[in-house]
Amino acid sequence: MTDLIEVTEVSSWHCGVLARTMRAADQQEVWASSGKEPLEALRESVEASSHCWTGLKNKVPVAMFGVAPFMEGDSEIGIAWLLASDELYTFRKTAMFLSRVYVHAMQKHYDVLTNYIDYRNVVSEFWLRRLGFRCVGFIKEYGHEKRPFIQYARFRDVRTDNPSGD
Repeated sequence: MTDLIEVTEVSSWHCGVLARTMRAADQQEVWASSGKEPLEALRESVEASSHCWTGLKNKVPVAMFGVAPFMEGDSEIGIAWLLASDELYTFRKTAMFLSRVYVHAMQKHYDVLTNYIDYRNVVSEFWLRRLGFRCVGFIKEYGHEKRPFIQYARFRDVRTDNPSGD
């Protein structure tokens, strides 16, 4: 059963496990944007988040994700994030379904969800588009490495926001 995944609250040990198995594209993006190693990036993302979860496969963390206020106390704009291992690819359909459900849950708390991705990270770009995010900006020199990044945003629409993707 490759599609069996459990989503749970974050525990402190999840960061250490996922940091060791984080997919290369996520490590590259984290370093390019912040100059941080995976463990530090995961811990800071969890600490900054208003809501966050871990996806477990066979009780092992394969993804951590959540949303953090753009600025402390901000309830209008949230920065959605996801960092994962390559194991995420073994349950793509389930992961996409769960992504829709949790993005919908995040969107209940923020009018706008945003994410900045390294232009080289085409998998994340595809994922965000499938979740209803739209390209809203291009930053020529972003973050620690001053690389091109693309800003995506998803806007709450109470009339059509539906986690099933219909």
